[in-house]
Amino acid sequence: MKSAMIEPNIDKRIHDAVSDCLTGLDHLPSQENEIIQRVREKKAMEISYPKYGSQSAIQNRQTTANPGKQISFRIVLAAVSVLVLFVGVLAINNPLFLSDLFQPMDTVSTQPSESLGSPGESPESAFAGIVDQKAGDADYPLDRIDLEVDPDLLWNEETGILTEGEQIEKTPGMLPFKNTVYRKAYENGTSIEGELTYQSDQGAVLFRDKISLRLGGDSFSLDMPQKSFQIEALDGAFEFRVFDDRSAESYPSLLFRNSGNDCLFTRVADGVQNRLIEKYTDIHLLTLAWRPVQVYLNGEYWGIYNIRESMDAQTICRHEQIPDNTANSITILQICGSAIQGNSSEYKMMLAKIKNSNPAENTEDLEYLEQEIDIDSFLDWLAVEMFFGNSDIGTGTIYKVPGGKWKCLIQDLDYGLYQSDFNSVQSYLKPEGMGQKKIDNTIFRKILEVEKYRDLFLTKLGKLYQTLTTEVMQQELDLCVAWIEPGMKAHLERWAPYNDGTIIMDAPSDPSEAWDYWKQRIDRMRNGTMVKRPWYVYLYTQKFFGLSNQEMAQYFGPEQSEGE
Repeated sequence: MKSAMIEPNIDKRIHDAVSDCLTGLDHLPSQENEIIQRVREKKAMEISYPKYGSQSAIQNRQTTANPGKQISFRIVLAAVSVLVLFVGVLAINNPLFLSDLFQPMDTVSTQPSESLGSPGESPESAFAGIVDQKAGDADYPLDRIDLEVDPDLLWNEETGILTEGEQIEKTPGMLPFKNTVYRKAYENGTSIEGELTYQSDQGAVLFRDKISLRLGGDSFSLDMPQKSFQIEALDGAFEFRVFDDRSAESYPSLLFRNSGNDCLFTRVADGVQNRLIEKYTDIHLLTLAWRPVQVYLNGEYWGIYNIRESMDAQTICRHEQIPDNTANSITILQICGSAIQGNSSEYKMMLAKIKNSNPAENTEDLEYLEQEIDIDSFLDWLAVEMFFGNSDIGTGTIYKVPGGKWKCLIQDLDYGLYQSDFNSVQSYLKPEGMGQKKIDNTIFRKILEVEKYRDLFLTKLGKLYQTLTTEVMQQELDLCVAWIEPGMKAHLERWAPYNDGTIIMDAPSDPSEAWDYWKQRIDRMRNGTMVKRPWYVYLYTQKFFGLSNQEMAQYFGPEQSEGE
């Protein structure tokens, strides 16, 4: 098998040239990606998925239209300029591009249509039987959580954790907002005390506890009107089995997440992908449980939240099945090396040594790599992130328990299954670093230099391809959408009027238009990304690693004929 092949810099030159002309589209990220995407993939998709050709015109209108708003002439002109420049640059750098784009690609296999796993649930279409519900209706299929806190601690002009403040500065397309009171509270870790009451969807009180509440989530989602909350039990733990698919009977803390980067899109992307990993694969990565609930703050409806396990040492202890009293000794780092808990010095010294090693040819270097790194964990993480195409790779997290090896965990997949043609293979493994931020990927590249581990990685990625079929992914999406769908109109009536065009211009502020927009985002993922993403994973993997058709069949399964 050939060694990993690094593509020329043509992609970077194209990206840089296109980016220079995207200023008019910076506030329309979904349209930007989709406009470029259509030019690159339409014919290729018709070849591999014949049904796509007959539906593509309808789907393109559904996924790019903005109900109730007109896209300005300046935006349209910018989009056309992007298309012309994009095709022009490709043609200049590769004269065969135009002919290749519209020719059958005989090295590409369509994904197997046979499902290799089933959750034992088969709901109707995600939007069958939609009922009109207004804010205030109590008949939601969601548990209810009431938060009671001192209003002054929320809205005080100088210290309130939800207060924007008079000095706020907003620049379209630029986050974070400047001079906000709530961001200062977030950065200072300001917490307030109150009470939490948890009721079932039938109205029965399941538990009530004193709590400490602070702002949670990530930097981007902090500027959303609906903000995430990190909540801790003041009496030690919430004595309740919050998640049906977890064995834990209590939780010292929980994250009430507003869906992060997916807040204005599907609101289920992260949960769907975590559940796909848990339900259909034998991957043992730590994933965070997901459960949607409706929340009331001081009696006021505060919308749908996703309760998540906290990404902290206690959660790691549960996953690793080690005593809670070891939590303070666990080191948790961002994948870039920044410390979340503990000190990063040990990791950085190890990384420096691995950079100067040659594990593919030196036995001692390989032994050191295997001694420090849980190879399976790192390759599982890379395969999952690469398959889903998570473009926000900076959210990656690694950890080490006392006496253990470094491992990865899955924290945030909001931008997974977002852009079907995102070349995650090249993006993650390019020499200059991972993703747009060029995060150090030395460990991953050194592992893949070793032939047996490159073979293991391709086996893992190919197994995901064969297991997480389009049908399987769509089925899990349908289940999660069905969970929140009855409450989404009430949620949008609560929050759509506060949608901020300086964050995402095409998110409507009219609740009825926001409802249509949400359905379009679900349809975009279901009938667009989930259909096309496996095809791109196959294509990018074969190209980057220089694999023959026979080798691809070995890892990804037999190539299918057109129309199968």
